[in-house]
Amino acid sequence: EPLLSSGASRAGTAVPSKRAIWFGFLPLWAECVPLDRATGRIDWAALAVNIGAGVIMGVREALGGIVSASLVFSSSGIDEITAMLSWGICMTLYTMFFGVLWYAAFGRLQYGYATQQDLICILQAQMAANAAQALQDTPGKIPATVIAIICTSTVLSGACSVLVGKLGLGKYMLLFPAPVTNGFLGAIGVVVLRAGLQTASGARWLWF
Repeated sequence: EPLLSSGASRAGTAVPSKRAIWFGFLPLWAECVPLDRATGRIDWAALAVNIGAGVIMGVREALGGIVSASLVFSSSGIDEITAMLSWGICMTLYTMFFGVLWYAAFGRLQYGYATQQDLICILQAQMAANAAQALQDTPGKIPATVIAIICTSTVLSGACSVLVGKLGLGKYMLLFPAPVTNGFLGAIGVVVLRAGLQTASGARWLWF
């Protein structure tokens, strides 16, 4: 039997649209397995393209997760935080996997791509470093405190993003002058480069 979902159209007509629900959009079968519009059967060429694209995006997600974890756990130069790098990479990949899977299933588009934002990672690294300095007399509390900081800031960042989107406040970001935005992005690049060199070399970078 053809794999067209109920209500799907034949050749020459529009593909059925997603039905909105309170947490996103219900997925369509044709998004998981591409179908030939003429016959309603599996389009194997398109399926191969989807699988290849998924592999490429998966590799990109993995590399992005490693970079994000390096920003958080390697940029401070504090031994207790640096020792959490392997755990941070696993945590980042785990959360990104479920985030992308959720978006791919319930998002508006037929594909999902997500990675942690560099700015959030830099802020988390700074907060973790400040907490570690405050707890230097009790270093055993540093890992648990860092985890709590990351979890809390992640939830708050997500809630703020949803609120800004629902209120339509994103348009005000365009009011920032281009030099401010360029300088901001350039500073992020410097921090990313520093964290990468520090992680690769194992040496602390004190003046850069």
